Amino acid sequence: VTVTTGLLNRLDDAELEGVIAHELTHIRNHDTRLLITSIIFVGIISTVMSLVYNMFSNMLIFGGGSRGSRDKEEGGSGASVIVVMIVAGLMTLAAIGFGVIGQSDVSSESLRLSSAIRYTFTSAATTNTTLQMKLDFEAQTFLVEKLDVHGGLSEDALRGTTFQSVRSGDDERKIRDSRASLLDKEDSKFGSVTRTPVDDMFISGDDAKLDDGVYFIGLMTSHHDEIQTDGVGTINFFSNGFVERSVIYLGDEAAREGREGGIVYTVSVNPLTGQSTVEPGRVEISSSFFEEEEDD
Repeated sequence: VTVTTGLLNRLDDAELEGVIAHELTHIRNHDTRLLITSIIFVGIISTVMSLVYNMFSNMLIFGGGSRGSRDKEEGGSGASVIVVMIVAGLMTLAAIGFGVIGQSDVSSESLRLSSAIRYTFTSAATTNTTLQMKLDFEAQTFLVEKLDVHGGLSEDALRGTTFQSVRSGDDERKIRDSRASLLDKEDSKFGSVTRTPVDDMFISGDDAKLDDGVYFIGLMTSHHDEIQTDGVGTINFFSNGFVERSVIYLGDEAAREGREGGIVYTVSVNPLTGQSTVEPGRVEISSSFFEEEEDD
């Protein structure tokens, strides 16, 4: 959401909050995507109906009794071929249009995740707390928890709390239980860690879930040895105004399955500002990934 200087000058804080909340509601309800879909369907239907109407009108006007039955049949066959070609062309355009929508979905979800990361970064710094964003590669969520660490754990030690899921068959309950035991095991490794879910807009409930058709493809942070592609990955936000350097890949179903033509976006997080760069495509992680963080 972009706010102009004119709006800032004319509205007080309460009015400005109402305007921004209204625009955020449009984003949350995906009104733009609905508008684009509606425009495509209306355009297809109106174009087809207009062409069919004009074609049959011409047939009635110019296909009178002076022509033989054979001419009528040939004319009808030709008209049918034209209709099929027109419909096929329109379906191709529709497919292209929906491909644009798919790319827009991944792009918008990447921007939304970027905003959630910035929000979490600011919350950790302003409330003097340690927060952890958990990227769930199965549930496609990015919920945030507050970590109360007891026992003088260092930030370096805390960065090691990355959770890989244990696949124990198709039973969802077993998978969930395995995840819970893994979280407990990681906590016990470092002493006493109390986790409290953060119930804030953007980072909890349905707000912290990717849209259908958009998936986490990969995660790399300063506590990873390699790109994580499954399980539950974590990004830690510290009270001193620092977040782990992170690179997150989001994509559509084709990208998730490794098929050609999949749409991927890269979200790169700056550790000192919490701001993210969102770029189309899969931006490769350079060998200086960790060195850059040390230099900062």
